[in-house]
Amino acid sequence: MKNKTFMRVFLLFIMIVAVSLIGFSKEEAFESSWAASSLKIDGISKEWSTDSFGFEKKVKVDYAFMNNDESLYVLFVFKDRKYLSTIRLTGFTIWLNTEGKKKKIYGIKFRERKVSADELIAAIEIKEGPRSEAEKQQIKANPFYFIYQGEVIDKKGKVLIESSFAGGKNVPGFRSKAQKEGIVHEFKVPLKVLEQLSADQVLELGKTLKVGFEWGGLTKELKDAKAKQQAASGVKASGRASDVAITEDVRDGSKRALTSMASMRKGATKHSFWVDVKLAQK
Repeated sequence: MKNKTFMRVFLLFIMIVAVSLIGFSKEEAFESSWAASSLKIDGISKEWSTDSFGFEKKVKVDYAFMNNDESLYVLFVFKDRKYLSTIRLTGFTIWLNTEGKKKKIYGIKFRERKVSADELIAAIEIKEGPRSEAEKQQIKANPFYFIYQGEVIDKKGKVLIESSFAGGKNVPGFRSKAQKEGIVHEFKVPLKVLEQLSADQVLELGKTLKVGFEWGGLTKELKDAKAKQQAASGVKASGRASDVAITEDVRDGSKRALTSMASMRKGATKHSFWVDVKLAQK
C-alpha cells in the first residue's frame, strides 16, 4: 500500500515538473522577413506587410523586422500617443545582444541632430564633392536642418561610435511620421555596426539575437531643468520621473527643456521590452 502511494506521489511530482518545464520553455523567436532591396527610411509603413507584425500590449505598439545582407530594418508603430513619453527629447534606443540575454551591452541610440547650414554644406562636400555657390546659397536659405541618425552607446549611455551625417549607407538612420494607424518610427541598423567594437557582436544571417527597445524617461539635462523649476517654485523634488511632462522649443539650439507643473501628471515614464529575433536568409 505504501509503495502504491509513493508511486502515485512520485508520478504526480513528475507531471508537475514536466508541466513547469513546458511553461518555462524558450519562446519561439520572431522571424525577420527578407528585404529584397534596401528600404527607404521615411517613417511610412507601406513597404511592410501587416501579416508580419508583432504586438506589445503593455505599451500598445506594433513592431516588425526586415533585413538583407547589409542592414536590419525595424518598424515601430505607437497605437496610443501616451506611450510616446519623452521620446522627442530622450531619443529611442535599440539594444542588440547576440548572446540571447536581456542584457545591455551595445545599443544604437536614435534621435534628431540639429546642424547649421554651413555644417550641412561641409558634410555634403565631404561625401559628394564641392558644391556651386548657387547650391550653397540655396542650402543657406534655411539657417539649420535636422538630421535623423543613431550612434552606438554602451550600457551606461556613453557614446562609443558617433554618427557622421556625411556618412553613407553604414550610418544608422531613422524617421518618424504620424499615419492613420499610429505614430510610425522606422529604423535602419547596419549589420556590421558593432563589429569594430567586439567580434562577439556580429549580426549573422539566420542567427537569433535579443533585441531590446527603450525610450522615454528623463535625461540628466531634463532632470536638472526639473530641479531648477521646482526650486524656483518652492516645490520639493520627489525624484519620480512620472511627476513631470516635458515640452520642447525646437527653435532653440541649446535644446532647452521647459517643465510645466500644470501638466506633471502626464508623465515622463521610461518604457522598455525585449524580443528574440531570427535574422532572415536570402
